[in-house]
Amino acid sequence: MPGIGVSELADRLSIHQSTGSQLVEKLVARGLITKERSKEDQRRVGLKVTDEASKLLINAPGPAEGILPEALQTMPEEALLALDNSLIEVIGQLRISDAKLADKPLSDL
Repeated sequence: MPGIGVSELADRLSIHQSTGSQLVEKLVARGLITKERSKEDQRRVGLKVTDEASKLLINAPGPAEGILPEALQTMPEEALLALDNSLIEVIGQLRISDAKLADKPLSDL
């Protein structure tokens, strides 16, 4: 049974489907994922991580790791509160406030 499809992957990453397709093609070309057609529905193509990719993923940082979370953790509480208030103000300035668009990247609006 095939894994996640390109459209679902793009939705989970909050990126456009065409961007997801381009990323998938690059990963396929590097031998990090494979595409498999479903036996039940030949139209459905799922993605599978290769053994090579699995070995790389063992040492990959998780979603909450990296320089931004580290920087935020070292900031004083008053700076974080100021940042939070500033982001609330930015969000308030956005012209679109449709809850159906909450999971869409800003670049797609």
